[in-house]
Amino acid sequence: MNGDSRETGKLTPEGKPDPSVFSTEYNREGIRVGTTVALMVRKEDQRETPTVLFRNFWGVNKKTELLESVAKTDFDQNYEITQPTSSNRFSFRSSDVSSLYTEWVKVADLPAIPPFNGPIERRGFALISIDKEPLVERMTAYFDVTKSDEDIKQIHSSLMMTGNRIVGSDARKKILREFEYNEECIVRYPFKPFDFRWCYLENLRPLFSEPSPQLLGQRFSGNAFLMTRDTADKKVEGSPFYFSKLVCDYDSISGHSRHFPVLFKTHSKRGTKASTLFNIEEFQDTTVNANLSDTARAYLAELGITDSDTDTETAALIWMHTLAIGYSPAYLKENADGIRQDFPRIPLPNDRETLITSATIGRQIAALLDPETPVPGVTSGKLRPELKTIAVVSRVGTGNLDPNTSFALTAGWGHAGQNNVTMPGKGKVSDRPYTPEEQVAIAQFTDQLGTATRDIHLNDIAYWKNIPDRVWSYTIGGYQVIKKWLSYREQDLLGRSLKQEEVIEVTQMARRITAILLLEPGLDANYEAVKQSTYQWSKQGEAS
Repeated sequence: MNGDSRETGKLTPEGKPDPSVFSTEYNREGIRVGTTVALMVRKEDQRETPTVLFRNFWGVNKKTELLESVAKTDFDQNYEITQPTSSNRFSFRSSDVSSLYTEWVKVADLPAIPPFNGPIERRGFALISIDKEPLVERMTAYFDVTKSDEDIKQIHSSLMMTGNRIVGSDARKKILREFEYNEECIVRYPFKPFDFRWCYLENLRPLFSEPSPQLLGQRFSGNAFLMTRDTADKKVEGSPFYFSKLVCDYDSISGHSRHFPVLFKTHSKRGTKASTLFNIEEFQDTTVNANLSDTARAYLAELGITDSDTDTETAALIWMHTLAIGYSPAYLKENADGIRQDFPRIPLPNDRETLITSATIGRQIAALLDPETPVPGVTSGKLRPELKTIAVVSRVGTGNLDPNTSFALTAGWGHAGQNNVTMPGKGKVSDRPYTPEEQVAIAQFTDQLGTATRDIHLNDIAYWKNIPDRVWSYTIGGYQVIKKWLSYREQDLLGRSLKQEEVIEVTQMARRITAILLLEPGLDANYEAVKQSTYQWSKQGEAS
């Protein structure tokens, strides 16, 4: 029973109003929390395999139709039979998955160690900032014993907030006794896909609500992280996978990011625990291994691959392959419900060359997902012809844009909500067909990019020209990438205009997404090749 107020006003598959079943003429919200009503009858004659019937009721008359359905003589014929099993978390809904999906390996069964949650700040962005300088200033002040609590409150009130395990005066006294400011803790921090910020990231409770210390211990040169979630919480999710060389925020993807390190480090601790995670004197010995379970290693061994602990590229093969499969539109469409319900399952190829080929495609995706890794032909060097006209910074009318005065983001992309939450706005979007020049550039790629394009405005005079439909709507981990980035940088929220490098960042973001979309035919072909020669994971004794 849909009682969630966030779903009130949703639409039927035909685009008609679909209010909550609990809505009335006098109370349109109905019930604010998600609600299930169940009537269970225990029979003396019980079946070993019960029959589960499922049906959707849509629209404004769903309550009436539900009541009327009880009296119908052909009751069962209006329902479909579903099969709740452990693999779909005993869901009563029908599952839109390929027939082989449940036989594939669950991503959570691939690593040697369980995935880690991303860090959780919950300090009103006191420890996270789009700009580095304000973060350095306020954190330096926070650790300055000559500054009073009232001084800190004036600098950034959230640093002295209470609740969430108490971060007020008592907490500051404790922190100042045990810690001091560490410049190395100011790090780049992926807050959302393609949205890199700065963060004071240290194993420092109670200032940082949940710093995820074990995950922070896996940050070292040469390591990287595949991220996904256990269940989807957005209807439009896009790929549920992300990849980064850096530790990402807990909500960097919707449904909460679970980090799978490519490599993992084990530590032998000395007798005395050091005061901070980053004090290397705490550790006596370290060992770095590929983060692969025994069954994943046995799979690689059957393909003749045994050097995963001594070669970083080999250690990453399965994770890069996962990324290639996870960005295939065919994979996402064929297995939509299965992917939504749990950690995604991935088919593994049963021959070495197919795995290596797939991992090579995955590495291309990984490079395109990292805004700080230049990609030749996409963001550096001589641009590919089909990318030159994408997201060109332009001016309405004649004249030149002045970086000092033209880049205020004031088109209504975001506004402040309650509790420091940024609410997205509609912004200003101009839908239009491609110009002849743009059409020539992407003529063979309209299937991947869409048949029309959009101009995305910063303000009344400046805009990004030609962001194709599918680039603009592209979603990763439940977030519409470019629109989400813009929503946090409206001038009233940011407190300044965009810098020229930030305006160019959007151009490069659009070109990276375009390049991912242009890989889709190859991604689908790779997925089909893997499906044709899939390894039987169950023979390794999968423990899911």
